[in-house]
Amino acid sequence: MGRFDPDFMEEIKNQLDVELLGIVSLQTSTSDELKGRAISILLNVKSIVVLGKEIFREVVSLLKSRKEAGEPEYGELLGPHSDYLSGHLTGAAHHLANLFRREGHRSLPLPAVGCPTDQRFMTAIFSYKHAGELAGLGRIGKHSLLITPEFDPRVRLACVLTGAHFENSHLT
Repeated sequence: MGRFDPDFMEEIKNQLDVELLGIVSLQTSTSDELKGRAISILLNVKSIVVLGKEIFREVVSLLKSRKEAGEPEYGELLGPHSDYLSGHLTGAAHHLANLFRREGHRSLPLPAVGCPTDQRFMTAIFSYKHAGELAGLGRIGKHSLLITPEFDPRVRLACVLTGAHFENSHLT
């Protein structure tokens, strides 16, 4: 695998079983903040690969703002569903990072949950949703969530920082 063309990335997206895959080329990115944060995590990073999985509409529809006494809490299904999605995405990010590393590119997978936070300002050290927006997966809404054309805000994200050079693109 000498080059990472769109056909190859489509194949990888299918192999990893993710619904969304977008790429941010830091060489052409207009976001100095995202570049700075990525470089602070992995020197010589050239691209960010954003992976996304859909949070099932059926699970979200079970959430209620309140419930009556004695009523079952169907919203508790969201936790295990989110755990599965996070585990799957984190595994996919590790798989992709290993693939790039075998090709000689420094790469670092960022997990779907547990991204380190700057406790002084209560902000994540890297914004997956901003990377997703720059990768063309959607736009950030007024509620500060990434809204995708396919799944609205019902997505979970993970990222891979890599020294491999890609052009901006997205696959849905």
